[in-house]
Amino acid sequence: RYLAEFAAGDKKIHAAEQARSAYQLGLEAYTDLPAYNPVRLGLALNFSVFQHEVLNHTDAAVYTATTAYQSAVAALETEDYRDDIDVNTTLSLLKDNLALWSHS
Repeated sequence: RYLAEFAAGDKKIHAAEQARSAYQLGLEAYTDLPAYNPVRLGLALNFSVFQHEVLNHTDAAVYTATTAYQSAVAALETEDYRDDIDVNTTLSLLKDNLALWSHS
């Protein structure tokens, strides 16, 4: 993702495609984790930022962030859950991004 943010031309296209593929693999690999798992949430957060910043696909970014946020909140309501600062911070960042992207 970070290479794709700063590269130009064909290098940017190539880096963006590699990042997108890596994100897809990661998202598929973590489907067995609870929706509120901090690694799964962090991956969704980073992927949504990539979609917005690099690919300029704000609708896809909103979908990714919304799905992750709503799934985690719903799972937290049904689980015996201890407060986790990483989970709460990531949920807050997802919510903040959604607010920003809905106003742009």
